[in-house]
Amino acid sequence: MNKLWILAGPTASGKSEVSKIVAERLGCTIINCDSKQIYQHVPTITDQAEYLRTSPQFRLYGYVHPSNSYSVGLWLEDAKREILLAWEKKSPTIVVGGSGLYISSLIYGLSEIPPADAHIRQKARALLSEVGNDTFFELLLRRDANVCKIDRRNSNQLLRAFEVFESTGVSIFSWRERCPKKRPFENCEVCVLFPPKEELHPKINSRLVDMINSSAVAEVEYLMSLNLPADAPIMKAIGVREVIEYLRGNISLPEAVEAAQRNTRQYAKRQYTWLRRQLPQDAQCLPTREEMVQHLISRLTGAEK
Repeated sequence: MNKLWILAGPTASGKSEVSKIVAERLGCTIINCDSKQIYQHVPTITDQAEYLRTSPQFRLYGYVHPSNSYSVGLWLEDAKREILLAWEKKSPTIVVGGSGLYISSLIYGLSEIPPADAHIRQKARALLSEVGNDTFFELLLRRDANVCKIDRRNSNQLLRAFEVFESTGVSIFSWRERCPKKRPFENCEVCVLFPPKEELHPKINSRLVDMINSSAVAEVEYLMSLNLPADAPIMKAIGVREVIEYLRGNISLPEAVEAAQRNTRQYAKRQYTWLRRQLPQDAQCLPTREEMVQHLISRLTGAEK
């Protein structure tokens, strides 16, 4: 039976660098599991090195236009297709990323909930943009008491709950009970790159400085020209909100960098928490890139024998 390898970890932990080394040595196929690195035209703010976008060994990087509606369900179908194609070629396959919902869908599956029509999705986004998360949460709570289980700060979950109830008249939580998840792949091995926070934070800080000194501002200007809704997934990428505030004249560029660094450190903290709580207990957690490279090469070559 083919085995699927998953390499997870917080932002700036070095997952892409590890995957590059392993892919070069073993000829692996690497499949993206980062919800922002799927997007085209914004390689700086999504930290897409050129090899991620150009090497045929790296799949599902930079292939979705920022204005396109995209979801974890669509990604899962794309990922399953790429995994099966790689296995047909006898290529060891590693899925790499830090987006919790994407990782969870690959390990545990998704409930088969009916998709919402485009006009309902537009209605939900317009209402959320008009009233804000708190009021949107309260309005939804009146219709579906189970919404209390959702973090009101999580726009994506609020929108999905609204869409499902509006489309079907049934709570998304009831749908999940009716349609239990089915694992897409039974044979998975999960590895987590877990550098100490005191090592990760300086990397986050320097990455943000490098982004701003590169093309981040121009890429955010491009996104603004598309007139995307504020809750569009790509508008939540690292640094976008802060650079927009700078471009609007509300803060200075150094203030934008400092705010982006702070917000990214907080995001990494949430990733640490999610990874500890949600991943399988037998996931292999290692602190350094070097150890992870050695571990993956050892396991992959052993699995091939």
